[in-house]
Amino acid sequence: MRQKSGTSKESADKLVKNIRRKTRQTYSAEEKIRIVLAGLRGEESIASLCRKGRILNILYLIDQDVLDIPILYLSRYIIAHREEYYARLLAVTASQDWQGWLVFMLEGVREKAEWVHEKIEAILELIDATGSFMRDGMPNLYSAELLELLFNQPYCRIANLTDAGIAKRQTASLYLRQMEDKGMLRSLKIGKEKLFVNPRYLSLLIDDRNSFAPYA
Repeated sequence: MRQKSGTSKESADKLVKNIRRKTRQTYSAEEKIRIVLAGLRGEESIASLCRKGRILNILYLIDQDVLDIPILYLSRYIIAHREEYYARLLAVTASQDWQGWLVFMLEGVREKAEWVHEKIEAILELIDATGSFMRDGMPNLYSAELLELLFNQPYCRIANLTDAGIAKRQTASLYLRQMEDKGMLRSLKIGKEKLFVNPRYLSLLIDDRNSFAPYA
């Protein structure tokens, strides 16, 4: 399951290219310099400068081929160190302390890179555990395509299965109900639509912990 299909690889490459293209269109090199200078001159609020800076940090790493996709969650680090973050920004404005600012942000890159790496490892372990559980307990239902679909996002609809060509609507509904009965999914009614949430995957995405409940 850790081996991605050619189609998935092409989609990922296309996504990265689009991000780089849109980044260049949105902020030229001159505009990036202007954003920084505007903040230093006080023409923009610190809050406005921060919002742009958080985005630019990640997009710059993508543009320099350090990241393939924007998965480095620097905002989490900044929120956790909010007071120091603003203090470092003010120090740049007041005394040109760029070194303190850069050290602070590089520590954030290191810390969140480790956090993201551990989170990805936990998600891959969950995918493996889910695949094994399906192969052992639901061999007639298991397919690599269905397993991948369950982790495209933390929930799925009947339409997701039909659009992916995995099953017709009636069979897709049966598949999802079977997975709910096995404790893999949990149905949730939203208006007229029913969503099937992957609770283990959702917990990994929103919680700091990197463990998940084993399948019974």
